[in-house]
Amino acid sequence: MKQLSFALSLFILFSAGGVLESRQALADDVAYWGTSYGQVWKNSFGECWGSNSKTTDAASACGVVEEEPVSMLAAVVRDSDGDGVIDENDDCWNTPTGVTVKSNGCGVDSDGDGVPDHLDKCPGTALGTVVYTDGCPMVLARLEGIHFAFDSAKLTSDAKSILDGALGSINTNPGAHLTVEGHTDGTGSDSYNYNLSQRRAQSVVDYLSSNGVAASRMSAVGKGASSPVASNDTSDGRAQNRRVEVIAK
Repeated sequence: MKQLSFALSLFILFSAGGVLESRQALADDVAYWGTSYGQVWKNSFGECWGSNSKTTDAASACGVVEEEPVSMLAAVVRDSDGDGVIDENDDCWNTPTGVTVKSNGCGVDSDGDGVPDHLDKCPGTALGTVVYTDGCPMVLARLEGIHFAFDSAKLTSDAKSILDGALGSINTNPGAHLTVEGHTDGTGSDSYNYNLSQRRAQSVVDYLSSNGVAASRMSAVGKGASSPVASNDTSDGRAQNRRVEVIAK
């Protein structure tokens, strides 16, 4: 085949003008197959593949310089979401534009709760806190407003009913530590509100303990008026802020 190809090449060249002007001229006359990067494909004998099954055993006559073969797959490098991490290494390939990502292409999770910052509605969650998919703490029970009378830490029957309903979730997660947070509205001094919120949190811990929840799993924390969930400018908002939350961690 090599001899036939060489003879055929001589015949074409001499019939066209009788003079072999250059190797590049041959490359211009024959359509060789290859990549868009100028790399001509070769068979197992090192011959360049051309149209109509034409080949030549002279690599330079194909119009290219002999060089290391380039992999088609390696030549195509894509970063579909534009986060600076190529798709091959990107574990989160659809990260929104502008989001700061880690080396694996997933968004940074500053508080370590498993929810990246750009999706986290409750940034700064304490390490180990069990959270919902929006990054906010998983509240197993919440006692609000009328469940604590004004200036009182005594549990009402309504408050006890809510806690009874939460016992199922609490008992199905025996490994979770429960932080019972007491909160007040903005009425009164900071020191008074802190003490009141601590007493309310402790009353919940005592009730849960009397119903089979190990005291070692629970902590009572008074937050005073430091973490409102509503405005203290309205009676309804103040009622929502007078609450106790049982949070799984």
